[in-house]
Amino acid sequence: MNRVREQIGWNRQILEPNPGQGVTVAILDTGVAKHPDLIDQIEEFVDLRNHRSEPYDDNGHGTHVAGCIAGNGKLSAGKYCGIAPHAQLVCIKILDQNGDGDFTHLLRGLEWVIQYKDRYRIRVVNISVGIQKIQDAKGLDKALGMMNMLWDAGVIVVCATGNMGPALGSLSGLARGRKVIAVGCHEGGYFGNRRGLCEQLSGRGYGDDHKVKPDLVAPGTDIVSCNAKFSVQNGKVMKGYITKSGTSMSAPIVSGALALLIQRHPEWSNEKLRECLLSGTAFVSPSVFEQGHGMINIEKIIRSE
Repeated sequence: MNRVREQIGWNRQILEPNPGQGVTVAILDTGVAKHPDLIDQIEEFVDLRNHRSEPYDDNGHGTHVAGCIAGNGKLSAGKYCGIAPHAQLVCIKILDQNGDGDFTHLLRGLEWVIQYKDRYRIRVVNISVGIQKIQDAKGLDKALGMMNMLWDAGVIVVCATGNMGPALGSLSGLARGRKVIAVGCHEGGYFGNRRGLCEQLSGRGYGDDHKVKPDLVAPGTDIVSCNAKFSVQNGKVMKGYITKSGTSMSAPIVSGALALLIQRHPEWSNEKLRECLLSGTAFVSPSVFEQGHGMINIEKIIRSE
């Protein structure tokens, strides 16, 4: 995450003393492990799959996403801290040990956020879940409707565009919503001409409002974050971090950036936050379908407030 922070203009000197403090982000994913970088950030854990009370992650995806947003970097002396390391997390397990899910659990997760958003002061919801393979038009319509409700209630939903690109129409169904922030992946030339970058598979197309998606992009290739399968040997944490790639890693970078922005302007409407977020981007591709408004740039966002 250290190189990611550099790529997106994350500069500690221009941030609040405790970046993300006072902002809660909900994550709908595979759960979250009791990782040393996350244990102090977890405000609530909800298991809609197996109904366990203690935090756990039998897949690892959700823990990695959580670390991208709000890992405090304790194990790495701050090197691999997340974008908003003082934000709080509500982690809702809707996916199984294989990372698979269905609309039943997704809808229950969204219902939970709608019901408890005020109690936990939730302002951002991160959904790094692709649903291209799920053929359930009614379920998708319900999910998009609930995400619209959250937006209208002052909660921003951030969705990954999925990794089924680069053809038009490869957009994840959830990212099509007109009241969500759809995040694709792009490295902005950081890896040169290297093959296998997730930007080559990043989903793209048109949203339900016929606007181009993604809305913006963030790094997503070889992202280092918290490993749910860490171990402790002789009091020392081993394998505390792991590398993952995909738009699933890009979306939480934007969710973390939104937490930073909301910390500075808690009174701003979602429309104002979205406008500021998209205006603070950097050009990385001549294709609007590849970059949307461009690469997120936190320093540019803050200096243009």
